[in-house]
Order: sequence, then C-alpha cells, then structure tokens
Amino acid sequence: AKAVTASELVGWDDLGTEALRKLTLKDFPTYVAVDTKGNDLYREIETAAR
Repeated sequence: AKAVTASELVGWDDLGTEALRKLTLKDFPTYVAVDTKGNDLYREIETAAR
C-alpha cells in the first residue's frame, strides 16, 4: 500500500472492492516473468537448475 501513489476507477464500479482500478506505483519491487520479447524467467530458472 505504501507504493500506491494514485488509484483510478476504470470500470465495474458497482463491484466495490472488486472493481477494476488503474494503480500508479512508486518504488514497487517486482519481477517480469515473461516480457514482450518472449523471455521467460521461469524457464531460465528451470534451465539453470539442471
């Protein structure tokens, strides 16, 4: 919750907490599992483990 700098309701507002929201984040650590070039983090880890 500390990383969320903005929250915008995008759709299905009648669903309350289940509504679709666009979140703006800052300093939110994450991993990209599969990128737009087809690189697959899970496959790379599996290959390295063999």
